[in-house]
Amino acid sequence: MKATPTTRRVFERVNWGASALLVLAIVAMVNWLAFRHYERWDWTSQGIYSMSDRTKKELRALKQDVEVYLFMSEAESNFPEVKELLNRYGAETTRLRVEVVDPDRDPAKYKILAQRFDVATAVDQASGQQFADVAAVVVSGDKRWSVTRDELVGVDVESMDDAAGPKVDVKAEQALTGAIVQVVSGKATKVCLTEGHGEWTSGGEGQARSLRAVETELRRDNIALENIATMGRSAIPAECDALFVVGPLRAFRDEEAKMIRDYVAHGGNALFALDPVIERESITPTGLESVLAEWGIAVDASIVLELSSDRVPPPGNAAGPYFVVDYGEHPIAAALKKLGAPWVARIARSVRSTRDGVVTLAQTSGNAYAETSMTELAQTKQPQRGDGDIDGPVSLAVAAQPGMQTSDVQKSRRGGRVVVFGDSDWLSGELMRPDLANRDLLAAVTGWLTARETLIAIAPKKLEAQRLTIAEADLGDLFWRLLVFIPGAVLVLGLSTWWARRA
Repeated sequence: MKATPTTRRVFERVNWGASALLVLAIVAMVNWLAFRHYERWDWTSQGIYSMSDRTKKELRALKQDVEVYLFMSEAESNFPEVKELLNRYGAETTRLRVEVVDPDRDPAKYKILAQRFDVATAVDQASGQQFADVAAVVVSGDKRWSVTRDELVGVDVESMDDAAGPKVDVKAEQALTGAIVQVVSGKATKVCLTEGHGEWTSGGEGQARSLRAVETELRRDNIALENIATMGRSAIPAECDALFVVGPLRAFRDEEAKMIRDYVAHGGNALFALDPVIERESITPTGLESVLAEWGIAVDASIVLELSSDRVPPPGNAAGPYFVVDYGEHPIAAALKKLGAPWVARIARSVRSTRDGVVTLAQTSGNAYAETSMTELAQTKQPQRGDGDIDGPVSLAVAAQPGMQTSDVQKSRRGGRVVVFGDSDWLSGELMRPDLANRDLLAAVTGWLTARETLIAIAPKKLEAQRLTIAEADLGDLFWRLLVFIPGAVLVLGLSTWWARRA
């Protein structure tokens, strides 16, 4: 039976209607899947929108609502990066709510919220634009934490003279995640810092051996530093989640060393950063050697010399500072491998494993060695290996859980964890720079010792200024491409489609 024109038109309309319904059904299914499986991708060349595993873990673990008030104008140059980052935060949890408080678009709302959160307002004299002294306020319940503009974004001073222009450190993730930890955490984790032996101390602005920078970094993760004297004490306080022994200049007494050993044996955690202290051309003992030896850790009376020129920054000194980029197989080292940034040590001694279960965290290049003769080191200008010296690569830091096997070291979350470094200068404020891994190493070590595995490194993203240079000859090319070729191609495609349907 031959179809009539009327029948064909009916079939065509039914076909068009069915096709339209099918397309709508596909679009609806795609939207439903996108809603159920929300995902965002970072295709920027520098990965400026990629979040760290630590941030994702913190967000997914939220059990209470968190509000972020962003006191930034949309006209600010770094607003898109910060806003996009917060959008990605929101994709990880339903517990987070972000509210942009723009002083230009909604001055009344800005004024009310600025008063509520004690946010001061300043005015740019050049543009007359007003801005807040803080960039964001993070709130949860009755707790709140302010994040300044310098904590969100800063200029990398060392790149000011680069041919491509200065780089911008986008530190928003580090600052915002730290603020969220502050407002949702209950009791702050406490790290006790030994004193009485010439150690580095917390606080003390401007002091030569001050851990003020360390204290600031740890405070962001809701970790408090507290000085404690070990002399005259019968036990390390139970409320110390970890004990830090940083750069002692004088030896610990036997009773103090035993007290620290008992603290670790009962589940305590300890960081030892033990410099080589030279007196009368010999390295003085720390008083902790016998305890560390019980745990399978040897702290050598030596000074590590790095002879690889690519590891030593100008002006160049084999004893340091030098870059360390070789890491072992351990959760702490894994965090540094992800970063790809060097850790910097300075005047370090070798720290070695003497039994299974003690894991090397970091080591020098194969060209380095550990000098054991201070007399020879003082007399020679060009360091050379000799009898009794320790060949490279030289171990600079180890981690252990005394009495546990190697496989258990990486799986267990119980106490009794120990980390030993042959240097304490890596904790100095001048080395807590965004282009180095020192502060990320601090976070990773502290997180592992206190069983807060989310305290892995968050490196700031560097935005490189890209110059766009257009010559006069290029303008003509842009004219033909943008105003002639592309519209013409669309017109030709449309006409060909129309002709095909008509035929």
